[in-house]
Amino acid sequence: MAATMTHSKRLKTGLLLFAGLGALGIASAPALAGEEQPERSGQGSESQGIGEIIVTAQRRAERDIDVPLSITAFNADDVRNANASYLTDLGTRVPGINISQSPGTGAPTIAIRGVSSASNGNPGFPPAIGVYVDDVYQGRDPTFNTILNDIERIEVLRGPQGTLYGKNTIGGAINIVSTKPSLTEASGMVEGRVGRFSRLDAKAKAQVPLIDDRLAAKVAPSTRNAEGFGTRLLTGEEQGSENSAAVQASLRWKAHDDVEVMLSFDKTRVRETFSQVHLEEISDALLVGLYNMFVAPYDARYITGNPYESYATGGNRNDLDVWGVNGTLEWSFGNTTLKSITAYRRMKSQFETDPDGSPLTIVDERDDNRQRQFTQELQLSGMSFDDRLKWVVGAYYLHENARGTIDVQIYPELLPVIGLDISRRIEAKQITRSASLYGQASYALADGLNATLGLRYTHEKKRYDTSLYLPISDVYLIDPTRRSQDWNSVSPRFGLDYRLNPEVMVYASAASGFKSGGFNGRSSTANEVQPYAPEKLWSYELGHKSDWLDNRLRVNLAGFYNDYRDIQFMLSTADEDGVQVVVVQNAAKARVMGAELEVTAAPAPRLLLSASAGLIDAEFTDVAAGAAITTASHFASTPKFSSSVSAEYGVPLGDWGTLTLRGDYSYRSRIYYEVNNLPAVTQNGYGLLNLQATLEPGDGRYALTLAMTNVADKRYKSTAVSTLDSLGFASAQYGRPREWSLTARVRF
Repeated sequence: MAATMTHSKRLKTGLLLFAGLGALGIASAPALAGEEQPERSGQGSESQGIGEIIVTAQRRAERDIDVPLSITAFNADDVRNANASYLTDLGTRVPGINISQSPGTGAPTIAIRGVSSASNGNPGFPPAIGVYVDDVYQGRDPTFNTILNDIERIEVLRGPQGTLYGKNTIGGAINIVSTKPSLTEASGMVEGRVGRFSRLDAKAKAQVPLIDDRLAAKVAPSTRNAEGFGTRLLTGEEQGSENSAAVQASLRWKAHDDVEVMLSFDKTRVRETFSQVHLEEISDALLVGLYNMFVAPYDARYITGNPYESYATGGNRNDLDVWGVNGTLEWSFGNTTLKSITAYRRMKSQFETDPDGSPLTIVDERDDNRQRQFTQELQLSGMSFDDRLKWVVGAYYLHENARGTIDVQIYPELLPVIGLDISRRIEAKQITRSASLYGQASYALADGLNATLGLRYTHEKKRYDTSLYLPISDVYLIDPTRRSQDWNSVSPRFGLDYRLNPEVMVYASAASGFKSGGFNGRSSTANEVQPYAPEKLWSYELGHKSDWLDNRLRVNLAGFYNDYRDIQFMLSTADEDGVQVVVVQNAAKARVMGAELEVTAAPAPRLLLSASAGLIDAEFTDVAAGAAITTASHFASTPKFSSSVSAEYGVPLGDWGTLTLRGDYSYRSRIYYEVNNLPAVTQNGYGLLNLQATLEPGDGRYALTLAMTNVADKRYKSTAVSTLDSLGFASAQYGRPREWSLTARVRF
C-alpha cells in the first residue's frame, strides 16, 4: 500500500509540474511573432529560429503548432537524423506512445495512451491504431513496419480521430506521407550504408518532369541487409537477420490548374530469419511434469545466460510480401476541394518460430496470414462565411478479406505415451465491410476563438469462418463454422481553441472513438466462437501550444483523461452443460489519465535542443468475473513514464562545410508486456543512447554520417509472452544490441 501511495504522489507531482510549466510559459515568456518557415531547422542551419512542419492532420494544410490536437510531427530531416528505417525506430521519440514487437508475428504493436493495436496475426482482431500511408489505411499489423523511404513527413496523432479519418481509430492515428514528384525539376539521390552485423543498405530516388508543369514521375527503391544478432547454439543458425527490399513509384499529373491526379504503386518483400527468441523461465505446469516423466527433461538447462543465444532448433523464418496501388484525385473549385482516394492492397506473411528455446518439440509454430483490401474515400472540404467556417465531410468504404492458418505442434510426443493430443491447426477467415460518414467543422466565434464540432457514423459487418483440426489424430474439434455480426456506432467530437496572441494557443476537446467488435479466433470448441462488442472510449483533453523568444523556444503541453469501456479480454466461463469455454468478451472498464510535454529550443545559431516527457496513469476500474485480469493489473505495453532528450550542433569547417554532431537519449519506465504482469514478461525501466556525426559540404550535395545506436549496449526486452500456467514456459525477444554504421549520401 505504501508503494502505491508513493507512486500516486509521484504521479500527481508530475502532473502538477507539467501544468506549472505550461502556466509559466503562458504567463511569463514574451511572445514575438515569428516568420513562418517551411521546415524545421536542419543540420548546420544558421537560422536562430525553430522551423515548422506543414501538416494535414485536420485535412487541410497548416502549421503543426496551429493544430488544436495532441500531435507530434517529423519531417524528412527528423527521420534521417533519428536513423529511422522503420516506424518502430520513432516510438521512443513520441510521448504517450510505445511501439514494440508482437510476440507472435514480430509485427509492430503500437500503444497510444494505453490503447494497444496488437492483433497477433489473428484475422478476427483489427488494429486499434490507424496507420495511414498517403491517406490509405493499412489494415493489418505486419504492414505497419515497411521501410521508410522517401518520406516527406510523419504525423502522430493521439486520441480518437474518427471525425476526420476514413477508418475508426479509437487510440490514435499515424500518417506517413511520401514526397510527390516535382513538376518543374529533375533530381535524385543515392545512399548507401555499411555497419555492424555485415550491414549493407541502399536506397535511391529519381524524379523527372515528363511534361513541364503538367506530368512528372518518381521511383524510389531501397534494400536492407544484415546478419542476425542472435545465434542458435546447437545449429549455428542466425536469428534476427534483415533481408528486405522495397520500391515506391508514382506518377503526378496536373490535368488542369485546379485538378491533380496521383497514381502510386509500392511493393515490399521480406525474407528474414525470425526475431531472436530467448527462453526466460520454465514452470512446473502439468504438461511440463508429464513431459519430464515420460519423454525427456525440459528444465533450466535450456535457459542461456546470453539473451542473444538459445538452444532452439525448430522453425526460423519471417517472410512478408506487401503491395498496393493508390489513385488520388484532387479538384479545387473556389474555396472548396473534392478529394477521391481509391486503393487496393494485398499482404501475405508467413513465419515459423520455436518459442520454447530448446531442441525438444515442446511448441513449434507456423503461421500463414493473407489479406486483401479495397478502400474508397471521398472528401469534400472548404471554407465558408468569409472563411470563418472551415469544414470537411467525407464518406469511406472498406472491403477486407483476411485469413490465417496456425499450425502448432504442442507436446506431440505425449500422444503415443499417454494419448494426449493437443497439437492443432486453426483456420480462420474474416470478411469485413465497413461504411462510414464523417464530418468536422470549425467556426470562428470571435477573433482568436474557434469552436469545433465533429460527428461520425459507422456501420460495420463481419463474417467469420473458422475450424479447429487435430492433424495428428485427424479429428476436427470445431467443424467449419460460420458466424456473422454487424455493429453501428456514432462518434462525436467537440472542441474549443483560443489564441491569447498570434503565438500562444490553448484548447480543450472531448472526442469519442470505438474499436469494432469481432469473434474469438482462438476457440477450442464451437461454443466459444461467439461475437464480442466494440470497445468505446471518451477522451477529454486540455492543451497549450506556444512559441517564445523570437521563435527560439517552443512549448507544447497536453493533459488528458480517457474513459475506456467494454475493453475486449478473454474470459473463462461454462456453457449450459457445465463445460469450460474460453471466450472473448467486453470484460473491463478503465480510466487512463496523463500528460505530455514537448519542448524545442534554438538558443544559439546552429544549436537545436529538444525534450519530451509523458506520464500515463492507467487503472482498470471494473473487471468481469473470469477475466484474465483484475483491478490491480497493470496495462500492457504502457510505461507510466517516458521521456527523450536530444541535442544537435553544427560546427562550421570552412571549405569543408559543416560537421553536425547529434546525440539523443530516451527512457521508458517499467513495461508489462502482458496483463498478467509476471516478472518473465516485464521489462524494468531502461534508457537508450544514440550518437551520430554528419559531415556535409556547403552545397548539400554530399553527406557522410557515422552513427552508433544503443551506445551503452543495453539489453532489454522488446516484447515477451508467457504460457507458464499452461504450456509451461515464458519467452522474450530482445532489442538490437550496440551497432555502428557509416552512411554516404549523394544528391543530384
